[in-house]
Amino acid sequence: VRLVNKDRNIREAARVVGTALVQARDRAVATGAAGLMIERNTNLFGTDNAFYGGTRMYLMRKVPNYQDDSGNASVSQDASNVSHVRIELPYGWTDDFIQRGDRVRLNYGSIRYPITNVTVVSLGPGIPGGALDLSIGLSGGILPRPRNGNDVPFVIERTPRKIESSRVDLPDGYIIDLRYSGYWNGTTTDFAVVGDQQPIEMIFNRDGSLDRLAVNSVNGGEPYIARGAIDLFVTEYRPGDANLVGVPAAQAILGNPAALWVTLSDQTGGVNIGYNSPPTSGADVQSLIIGARQISRGRTSANQ
Repeated sequence: VRLVNKDRNIREAARVVGTALVQARDRAVATGAAGLMIERNTNLFGTDNAFYGGTRMYLMRKVPNYQDDSGNASVSQDASNVSHVRIELPYGWTDDFIQRGDRVRLNYGSIRYPITNVTVVSLGPGIPGGALDLSIGLSGGILPRPRNGNDVPFVIERTPRKIESSRVDLPDGYIIDLRYSGYWNGTTTDFAVVGDQQPIEMIFNRDGSLDRLAVNSVNGGEPYIARGAIDLFVTEYRPGDANLVGVPAAQAILGNPAALWVTLSDQTGGVNIGYNSPPTSGADVQSLIIGARQISRGRTSANQ
């Protein structure tokens, strides 16, 4: 009876994850942009200080673009060749109004540059207001052209924001194990980076496809990427697993035959729930993950 209940609970946890992904995709189709946020549970961390368990999800809604009354910004590059866009501090500014992962378009162009850092700049003692300095990253290998003066029209496309009332929790005792979850681009990349507490954010397009993925955004690099289909490893929480690392951990945790994979197609937004394929051998963690995803991968490829 205990084994039957465990299987049923894992299936229910996987269904909850799959349903949340479908709801986010459908909201994007209806509104033009939406997403799903998976929060890391800060109580679940191992010997390497990676916050590896996701137990709570939120839908994300589209928010309006931003352009101030003047409509102009200044663009420059520093000594490290990092590009900066400086704009007036928005009236009623709050820290989450413009944030990492938002994108900026300049001079009526179609290129969207990702914002990698936001800094409030004082204009000087006794001077009211201030400015925002936005560090921006490459877009397809392209940087904006530096200009002199505040003469560059801009529009900031704000990333969908979390809907607090949409909170969904996985059944008690079950998690999305972020150590083995990740995107797929011929190899694998997991979501559990040492010390990272940032949530996973998946942003969808109007056609239901995955536009971009935010993962490990405080640890350097671009805040948003989109490199392939997403595999989420849904399994039971076992306290002893937190102290396992490397190949022994992967063999023990991926060896659970009742675990399930929830797979999201980046091209179509399709969601599948596939069985785990417990790996029997592997020289490294990556090969063990690839082996465990085989059934889910095959099913997803066939459906696409």
